Amino acid sequence: MNDNNGTTETQGNNGFRAIFHADVTVGAVETRTSATKGDYSYIAGSKISYKGRENLGVVMAFGNQRAEVLEQLVEGNTVKLALQRDGGTLRVVGFPKERAPRQAKAA
Repeated sequence: MNDNNGTTETQGNNGFRAIFHADVTVGAVETRTSATKGDYSYIAGSKISYKGRENLGVVMAFGNQRAEVLEQLVEGNTVKLALQRDGGTLRVVGFPKERAPRQAKAA
């Protein structure tokens, strides 16, 4: 199902994780090193605003997605991000992309 906020949701447990757009007020930013020696951003205490609700949580950014948004990850800064749930954290996918309008199916 698609809603007007750029969210794609699915039914069932097929391993697909929905990507959604949210306003994130950046919390404390730490740069950590993964087991594969790559740096990632661990952002604790972020305020995530989505569909009129606000929650505090941990946001993490890795690899190319981290490089894309890194300049905006400043404590106290509010930025619109595309996110994906990953267990108890939210993983940055990047900045929201404009969707092309759906085309009607040919009869």
